[in-house]
Amino acid sequence: MEQKLSMLDVKGPVHKIHSFTKMGEIVKRALQRGATTIIAVGNDETLLQLINCIPKNVACGFISVEKDSYFSRMLNTNTMEESVEAIAGRKTISVNAGRIDSTLFLQKVELIASDFTAVINDSLILKVRFPQTLFTIVNPQLSYDMSINNGILDCTVVPYKKGLLSTVKKTPAELSKFYIKKMVLKSQTPIEVIIDGISQSSLQELTIRVVPKAVELITGKSISRQK
Repeated sequence: MEQKLSMLDVKGPVHKIHSFTKMGEIVKRALQRGATTIIAVGNDETLLQLINCIPKNVACGFISVEKDSYFSRMLNTNTMEESVEAIAGRKTISVNAGRIDSTLFLQKVELIASDFTAVINDSLILKVRFPQTLFTIVNPQLSYDMSINNGILDCTVVPYKKGLLSTVKKTPAELSKFYIKKMVLKSQTPIEVIIDGISQSSLQELTIRVVPKAVELITGKSISRQK
């Protein structure tokens, strides 16, 4: 990979993340040296760590080391070779992100809460006492179509009943949908939080909002509608 990058005249310091070196420290040093592009090499979690460290004016590239990477498919860089070529071409797109408290997310957040109050867009108040409720909050720009840039998140709320196959059982009458720019969620018990498929610490109060043009991502030659 490093040889391919060099052949395409993509050069720069290479740093490895380990238990003694954190992503934020590496990014801070790179910015102090004047870096305008930072490339994450790893899995989808590596990319999420990077977008939470870099400012909006720095381009973010991604080379996945896994065969089945959601973000590689989204960016139309399905192979390592395509990723390297995209980085050399440096075609970028500004994308909205969601933010849960201080953490950015790209595709979606899932929340499982009990006995909660949710305030949506500073106006609509939901008070729910189901044993458990599942919130699925999706960034449409990175889930359905990269051309979408309407500054909202799609929110689906449904009673959560974990079956034998760990699936959510729901009927159309139980499902509610909202378009949100901001939501504050308070629960009597810890809220289970899953950000882009990665479990996070449980909280009893959190705020979710849209961050317009939060990240500058390097993409492949063309971006197609996501399935």
